[in-house]
Amino acid sequence: MALPHPTSRAIIPAANAVGRRRVNEVHMITLDAVQLVVGKDGQPIAVQVGVELWQQIVSALEDAEDISLAQEALAQLEKAGGNPELAGWISVDKLRDQWLDHDEP
Repeated sequence: MALPHPTSRAIIPAANAVGRRRVNEVHMITLDAVQLVVGKDGQPIAVQVGVELWQQIVSALEDAEDISLAQEALAQLEKAGGNPELAGWISVDKLRDQWLDHDEP
């Protein structure tokens, strides 16, 4: 595996959901913000990043998961001909009633 030069830059796309619109952003992360841990054989065995970068990575992964869930739900709705009940969705009122019924002893 060829490793990039430590002073090179990586372009990492991060998809963020803004309202109903999807916006693609490009962030520049220098590889000096990422440290490779190398084993005895000279091959990378781990990566070390700062807390701020780790939080950005986690946030980007959470955004990607949210987008995927929304796309899946919309596909189910489309497959159900636009009918939320046929898609397995429930109304906020039904959800509230279920929670209230569940909370009673």
